[in-house]
Amino acid sequence: MSIGKRLEIFRESIGIKTAKAFGEMIDMKPGSYQKYISDVSVPGGNILIKLAELGADINYILTGEGYVDKGIERVFEERFKKLESRITELESENYRYIKHIEKLEGEKEVLLSQVSTLNEIVSAKKIGKT
Repeated sequence: MSIGKRLEIFRESIGIKTAKAFGEMIDMKPGSYQKYISDVSVPGGNILIKLAELGADINYILTGEGYVDKGIERVFEERFKKLESRITELESENYRYIKHIEKLEGEKEVLLSQVSTLNEIVSAKKIGKT
């Protein structure tokens, strides 16, 4: 069985009805995808990465050995873990920003107090000169 045929089997296994829709999912022009499924050319690295992100077993696509896909649940589980990790990073970053803002607000209060004190000193000196 050819790489093109295995690509089509994978496409069907994830429920994508048309080659055009599948090509769009992996950011490919319809003509390019047609060349792959017609075995005129072979997918390059960037396309293989996109296929893997969709759950394709790249070993299967290229050699016919392995599984049609890694299982859609596994793909979503991997994506979910990445999202959870990113959320944790953003929460940590947000916490650091909040702490920094709190520190700046404290510094602002000190500076305002100092300005007020300086204004009082200047006012007192002006009154003393008159």
